[in-house]
Amino acid sequence: MEHPDAQAGASGCSAWVPKPAWQHDAHCPMRTVADVAAVASGVPVYDQNAGGWLTVGGTSVAAPLIAAIYGLAGNAAHIPPGYLYRHAGSLFDVTVGGNVLHSGRQTVGNTCGGDYLCHAKPGYDAPTGLGTSDGTSAF
Repeated sequence: MEHPDAQAGASGCSAWVPKPAWQHDAHCPMRTVADVAAVASGVPVYDQNAGGWLTVGGTSVAAPLIAAIYGLAGNAAHIPPGYLYRHAGSLFDVTVGGNVLHSGRQTVGNTCGGDYLCHAKPGYDAPTGLGTSDGTSAF
């Protein structure tokens, strides 16, 4: 059941992709999936075929936002894997929140444990990765 005012990040360990050399988190034996985060809730878009203005959110908004930042940085074809991890100081570190859904005072989803794989903290964490964009210098 989806609640329009419920918001949370997502996180997890890949079941197939090996942990890259630049990830050093302890509880995920494979690649932790989030490198960065983007605020992607309540974004208005106009779609004439869908009858006009819609409010969208989630990965469908966050992924194009991050792709656009890479495009603005202008060097995505030339940076090595792990580049973000060497430039984490150029991101806003998200230190609160997590991937437990809340709607008002009610918890509407809790599918994760209680450590950095589920909750934001200073530095790297699974729901928000290294943080959110502060311009293009980390990209």
